[in-house]
Amino acid sequence: MTTTVVQDSQWVTAAISAGAVLISSAAAAWITHYFTGRPERRRQEHADTQEAAKREHQAKLSHE
Repeated sequence: MTTTVVQDSQWVTAAISAGAVLISSAAAAWITHYFTGRPERRRQEHADTQEAAKREHQAKLSHE
């Protein structure tokens, strides 16, 4: 009976540890995705703005 109780508590401890690892891994992945996605979006917006300004400038030059 004592052996079963010890084994059961070991399984509970292992399950809690595994759950904590899964939750922390998921949180780390989400945080990484969130913070790397924002700068990439800003770079793309900046590139789009630069491209639009370039097209406008080219159109102005060809019009003159």
